[in-house]
Amino acid sequence: MKKSNLSFFKALLLMTIALCLQNSSFAQTVRTVSGQITDSLGTGLPGVTVSVNDPKGNVISGTDGHYQIKAKDGTTLTFMYVGYETKTVIVNQDEINVSLSAQTNEAGTDVVVTAFGMKRSERSLGYAATTVKSDDITRTGTTNFATALYGKVPGLQIQAAPGGSTSGVYMQLRGVNSMLGKTTPLIIMDGVPIRDGAFNSGNYWGDQRERNNGIVDINPEDIENITVLKGAAAAALYGSEGVNGVVMITTKSGKNNKKGFSVDVNANYFQDQVAYLPRFQNTRGTGFPSQVPGYYTSDANGFNTQQYADANGNMYRALVQGNLNFGPVFDGKPIIAWDGVVRPYSAQPDRYKNLFQKANNSTQTVAISSNSAVQSTRFSVTNQHTEGLSIGSKNDKMSFSLNSTLHLGKNNDLQIIGNYYNLHVHNRPYLIDRMINNFTGMMPVFDNGDWYRNKYQTSLGYKYVLNTTQSLTPDENIHIPSYMTDILDYMWNVNKDIYDEYENRLIASITDSWTITKGLKLRGRVSTDYTNTNIYDKQSSTQPIVYGASGNYGVQNVYYNMLHADVMMEYNTKLSPDFDLTATAFYTADKEKGQNTSIYTNGGLSSENWFDLAATANPISNPSAPPLEIVKDAIIGTVNINYHNYLYAEGTIRRDRTSTMNPDNNSFVYPSANAGFIISDAFKLPETINYLKLRASWGIVGNYPDPYKANVAYLPANWGTQAPGTSPVLTTNTNFNIYGNLNIRPEKKNEYEFGLTGQLLHSRLGFDATFFTNTINDQILNLALAYSQGAVSQLNNVGKLSNKGFELSLNATPIDLKDFKWSFILNYANYSNKVVAISENSNSIIYGDYDGNAYQIVARVGHPAGEIMAHPLLKDDKGNLIVDDAGLYEQDPNKMESYGSIQSKGYGGFINTFTYKNFQLNFSIDYRYGGHVIPTGIFWMNSRGITEASLYHMDKAHGGLSYYLDANGKGVQTSGTAGPNGETVYNDGMMLPG
Repeated sequence: MKKSNLSFFKALLLMTIALCLQNSSFAQTVRTVSGQITDSLGTGLPGVTVSVNDPKGNVISGTDGHYQIKAKDGTTLTFMYVGYETKTVIVNQDEINVSLSAQTNEAGTDVVVTAFGMKRSERSLGYAATTVKSDDITRTGTTNFATALYGKVPGLQIQAAPGGSTSGVYMQLRGVNSMLGKTTPLIIMDGVPIRDGAFNSGNYWGDQRERNNGIVDINPEDIENITVLKGAAAAALYGSEGVNGVVMITTKSGKNNKKGFSVDVNANYFQDQVAYLPRFQNTRGTGFPSQVPGYYTSDANGFNTQQYADANGNMYRALVQGNLNFGPVFDGKPIIAWDGVVRPYSAQPDRYKNLFQKANNSTQTVAISSNSAVQSTRFSVTNQHTEGLSIGSKNDKMSFSLNSTLHLGKNNDLQIIGNYYNLHVHNRPYLIDRMINNFTGMMPVFDNGDWYRNKYQTSLGYKYVLNTTQSLTPDENIHIPSYMTDILDYMWNVNKDIYDEYENRLIASITDSWTITKGLKLRGRVSTDYTNTNIYDKQSSTQPIVYGASGNYGVQNVYYNMLHADVMMEYNTKLSPDFDLTATAFYTADKEKGQNTSIYTNGGLSSENWFDLAATANPISNPSAPPLEIVKDAIIGTVNINYHNYLYAEGTIRRDRTSTMNPDNNSFVYPSANAGFIISDAFKLPETINYLKLRASWGIVGNYPDPYKANVAYLPANWGTQAPGTSPVLTTNTNFNIYGNLNIRPEKKNEYEFGLTGQLLHSRLGFDATFFTNTINDQILNLALAYSQGAVSQLNNVGKLSNKGFELSLNATPIDLKDFKWSFILNYANYSNKVVAISENSNSIIYGDYDGNAYQIVARVGHPAGEIMAHPLLKDDKGNLIVDDAGLYEQDPNKMESYGSIQSKGYGGFINTFTYKNFQLNFSIDYRYGGHVIPTGIFWMNSRGITEASLYHMDKAHGGLSYYLDANGKGVQTSGTAGPNGETVYNDGMMLPG
């Protein structure tokens, strides 16, 4: 029995020893551990240090946060990243994914999307870049992302065209970079370029409707963040397209959500309405002082000498037909208005406002997200209804967005992104140029937009008819004075003409990322931006067909497609315990192709309101179909060095080729270099300084000429038959307006930038300051030629611009209590622009000559581009101003002087956030100062007596001088109530010094 027990204990001891030995051997098993390191939102973190017990075995995560390391079972992996909490994990499997949480009050920890969609830590950047996050874009319910950036990015100037949500938005970074070329930034969406396009809303005689550009298509609800790359070094990887900076859009994806399935629903509504109008006077109506002959025929009180009957045959006084509003003071007594309605003779304060509509805008979004170990997907649908201020103007848009990443294996990810937009724009806003720049469009003080709504058409639906003009409804003809024909035309256009645009746009990309081996990654991507727009322009018949054909009909098709592809190879390694190296090589290519085809009826419609090309009254001729095709490619290389996570340096180079230039002279190189130094990590600073970073950069970027401008080509021409029985003579000739240049070079911007970023007082106060200076050489300008040379002008590289500026962003939390917090961001930018050179034979360029040479906008050497030049007042030899016989100053017709620049000196924003418990209030102010404008419309309105300023000197109460007219009709100042011979005394005089 004892022997049996002993044998049992021996067996138990041997088994225990064997198990221990087996566990010991298991603990020595070496695994190849891999995974992805992300932040709290699921975004991959590049540059994370992953270590085991042996420091020599440390590795660094790649650009998307993936890593691979060898480690023994049971050992501890340590994940360290500046600005994030360190995390440790015990090794017990081959795949370990880790999420790191950001440390509080830590600056420089944000991941920034840079050129070609590469993600980098903010602390490693050696140039200025500003990121605006999703909440700041959608908080105000804006219908396009650009207007949501007002005041949020130092150095970014935004100007929305008037007209409401259907109108375009203009963006400009760091002032003027080209005298005549493109000045708007490149738009990148999810790493690939997309169509933006220019729009012109100031050319009334070329196009009467308010246009937009491509950026207003992008749905703000689908944007995760926007990063703005401002300087040449930041945009250098885009070469000939980066001269005006880059706006990088990153759309939302499923990986930004927690694991599992979620549904988000969002809706908003806002209303646009006319906010500001000129300061109109509400004191007197149409007419002119009776003592000044030669204007209107009026009675002693300034009213029309003729009375007019209402619908019941009762006779009433009326105003004169004219546009000068220096007439009778309002008395509230009955008067018949031009529309035949008897009203009190009183001012109409909302007269202009009633020409427009209140614009209702609403957005509804449903987004579905799914996130798992093998995929992350987000799909959203947005319905957007927006309206313009112009009557009947609206835009209905459906947006569909898909962003899906499939993990095809440990080392391969496939990302599919698609954004589809379906738009119907009905009646784009009509320009109001004629109502502020034409005498027959400036609404009198006794007038109202509502009155025109009932009179722009007859009861039969034809256009209004004046006085005794032939009409099927002669009793409806407008014959009572004081109507404005341009306003009647405007109301006809916005109510009767039908203009419909149907647009389909697809922005899509497929990206495959393959980690070939430790530290070596290959990424390939293809994308498209395809737009097809059909336009139907229906202009109603204005008169019965018995009086002649009228109306018009046209169809237009606008096609555009941009194909993009890029391949990137990235290699990162640890050169030593203190040095990390990342090198990338790219090849990228783009092909843009488009065509604008339009055809219209000729001579009106043969049948009233039959909107068909077959209804043309005359044969259709000269259909328009200008094509567009551009091909570009580039080879790019970058090298990044990281020393001890506090000193960073980067060098880049890009070689461009473009089809817009001579194939023998179309290859150009754009280099850049930048460095960032984290002073607070390298040295021990006072406790009040939490973070301090110094950065510096240099780069060269370019701006190539527009398609076909540099081409020396011949145009076909047909001289027709030169003799009976012969065939037409066909010939060719050069472009007479602008002759190309096979040796043209792109404009090149050479820029230096320095910056300092800091966080103080436990990060309750922060700043980011930037100074830059640049020169833009080889400006592409049209130099005038003698007619004998066969063209008016030729393209040449002759001009030079320079800019320098200072940008500052302050962020602070002045109040941080338990239940209440106030934080703000103050952005400021100041710029100075100068034209350095133009050409050997010229020192100025005229951008535009306005109002019969009243003033010009020019670029002059030694001055800012966009200088305002106007005629000064004429002076005699002693410097005294000359007053003419009418008592007005004379202008000097032979001289023009500078009256400032159209460029603003500075601009920025003040963004505030107030938080009380779970409630938050946000408000922001964007501002701009300096610069000058020419308010031509206001000047004309002043001259017509419509504004408050025109009341000056109208009587004693408004500063008028008393005078009587002598026998020669000249005014003589007096203090009496009558002249020496009983002459009438007037109190609306003024005397100019001179």
